[in-house]
Amino acid sequence: MLIAAATATPHRRPLPPRRVPPRWQGGGAISEAQLAMCSERFLHCASGDAAAMDACIARLPNCGSGAAGACCPRSCVARYQDLREAGHALAPAVRLALLDPDAPACGQAPALR
Repeated sequence: MLIAAATATPHRRPLPPRRVPPRWQGGGAISEAQLAMCSERFLHCASGDAAAMDACIARLPNCGSGAAGACCPRSCVARYQDLREAGHALAPAVRLALLDPDAPACGQAPALR
């Protein structure tokens, strides 16, 4: 029994997300209509394949925080990309990019979690 315990593989803890300097820090909160449009665009990109989803979101039509239309504010895309580069999985990166309670919608939080 001791031999089996000695040869068992230890469980690895996932590394915490690392901090990266944000690429986008402006724009403030976006409107509910913009948030809805951007959420719809992110949903369209949703995939279990992280690389495919990251590439799809990088190709989304971008606009400024004051624009309207079928686009996603640059702040939303940049926030998602910052979170992914910091090591966040897909679902938490989308949630924090779009709905972080500590930052305005698609705004830059004080520190990436």
